[in-house]
Amino acid sequence: AADLISTYRGLTDVRVVAGQAVTAGEALGAVAETIDAEEALGTHLHVEAARAGTPVDVLELLGESEIE
Repeated sequence: AADLISTYRGLTDVRVVAGQAVTAGEALGAVAETIDAEEALGTHLHVEAARAGTPVDVLELLGESEIE
């Protein structure tokens, strides 16, 4: 969807640029080491999405209804 904007926080070695079209399974970058405040969560990535400026539930986009 062309109007969908996604933001990935916690990436290092970013391999894409703003506005670049990507395909499913394409590596966008590598995940950074976890900061001390989030150490209990382990290595992870923060993902945000919005459509026309309105936040979108990322889990719904992925076809998931809840966090496992």
